[in-house]
Amino acid sequence: MPNRKKKNAVSEIISPQSGPRGLGVSEAAVYLGATVNFVRALIRDREIPALTLGKRHVLLREDLDEFLDAQRRRVA
Repeated sequence: MPNRKKKNAVSEIISPQSGPRGLGVSEAAVYLGATVNFVRALIRDREIPALTLGKRHVLLREDLDEFLDAQRRRVA
């Protein structure tokens, strides 16, 4: 049986060129380069907006990008 490389589904989902506008918590964590617990804390503390679909949180890419831009610190 040939050796097949396993595709990273999350990185395919969050590619900047395509994919859904909304990301789940684990996908958002990968997008931000953070942990799932950190993203959940951001949602809980209302530091980042999230939609609730049933029991699932969905974060929009635009909101994640705005959060990253706001966190950017200029080094003098």
